[in-house]
Formats: sequence, structure tokens, C-alpha cells
Amino acid sequence: MAFDPAAARALLTELESADTFSGVVRADRGGTTLFHEAYGTASRRWNTPVTVDMRFDVASVTKLFTSVAVLQQVDAGALGLESTVAEFLNVEGTRISPNVTIRQLLTHTSGIADDADEEADESYEAL
Repeated sequence: MAFDPAAARALLTELESADTFSGVVRADRGGTTLFHEAYGTASRRWNTPVTVDMRFDVASVTKLFTSVAVLQQVDAGALGLESTVAEFLNVEGTRISPNVTIRQLLTHTSGIADDADEEADESYEAL
């Protein structure tokens, strides 16, 4: 199926005009970027337009996608839920125990603390 940038642009412009979409859309194929455009407002309060290089704080939105991807790897036999994080990541020099398992990461029972407290004006960038 061929990607039609003009059709994508028309649809996204329509959604932006209806105030039902704000964000960045990028389509790549074989290492080539076919489409990369920004639409809408990042902050309505400050009337800040979205830009293609803008970073978004997606927080917990990615948890579901990460869990599905990891469980697909478990199903394929590439890793196990009882595998430790240290089997895949270098945790030396961190406060993360090398005994933390993938199951504990997915169920949020690993004991790893939150990395930033936004309520206390901490930022991810500073950490």
C-alpha cells in the first residue's frame, strides 16, 4: 500500500481545524522519511504551536505498549518473566538491584522509585 502524503496532510489539517488532533506525525519506510509534520497546539494556555522537534511528556501512556511488546517477546521465548533486568541492562552504579525481574518491572513491584516528582518542580531533564 502506497503512502499518500497529500491525503495524510488533508486529513490531519481537517482534524486540527476541528480541534480534535494536536501532535506530530511521522511516516518512515526503509530508512526514508516520507512525512514529518506538526499540527495543533501544545499548550492552549500559552498558544504554543506544536513543532516537529518538540518533546512530549507522555508519562504512563506507554506502559500498555511496553507491556504488550515485552509479553510478545516472552511468548516468542526470547526472554522470561523471571529473567533479571541485569541480564539485559547494565545496572551497575545505579540504585536498581540486579535481582529485579521483568515480572516485577511489568507489575510495578520492583521497588524502583519514581525518577522525578513533578509536584516538587523536579524535571526529567535535570535528572
